[in-house]
Amino acid sequence: MAPLDLMPIAVNLFLQQVHHKLWNGCSFVINAMHILQAGPHRYDESQSGKYDANVATLVNGFKNSKLDKMPFQEYHVNYPHDTHTVGFAGRPGGPDFYINKIDNSENHGPGGQSHHDLHEEADPCFGKLVGGMEILQELNKIPVDGERGSLLLHSVVIMDSRVVIGGRPEAKERQVGNAGNEDGNQQSQQLQENDDGNNNGNPNAGAESARNENEQNNDQGSNRFEANRMPAMGPGRI
Repeated sequence: MAPLDLMPIAVNLFLQQVHHKLWNGCSFVINAMHILQAGPHRYDESQSGKYDANVATLVNGFKNSKLDKMPFQEYHVNYPHDTHTVGFAGRPGGPDFYINKIDNSENHGPGGQSHHDLHEEADPCFGKLVGGMEILQELNKIPVDGERGSLLLHSVVIMDSRVVIGGRPEAKERQVGNAGNEDGNQQSQQLQENDDGNNNGNPNAGAESARNENEQNNDQGSNRFEANRMPAMGPGRI
């Protein structure tokens, strides 16, 4: 995602949309030469090449959550619409987003969208692809209707979306959980050494204290493990 000091509103809006699963069931609908665009639309299986735009069950999820639009056309010159960056479409931007398949710095930058109101402003650019380029190549094989805005002629549905922080979620959780256990083991070892000199002749006293302290620290590690599951609305990947 874009740095929060450059694009805080757009980054948080998109991550909130993903976290609340609002993109699940939405579709990629346009695959033009310069962009690949998705939105709360649905391919009409009964009419080849046609879409139900802004399907109520999908778009209402965005609206009811108040996560459907940007409050203003946020943009930063240091995060332009380079190749494979991601931006919000429309005025004001959202909920539709697109992937820049080419360098659209001028086309989607300030003054580049003359057909919109507020055309002197720019589309928010808030992220960049970090993988899955082969998926773009596969989507390019799907025929489009060039006479109707390069609409995809087959359904491409977003089945699931999620926020990933620092790599795969389970790897991050495992790392945090292990850190808690290691802290507990180190503290237990220190407690054992202290108790060896103060167990008043009871050989089990030090071991019992260490075991209790280890259990407490393991619980603390578990709490850190659970806390790590909480969604963070800062920089992330989808």
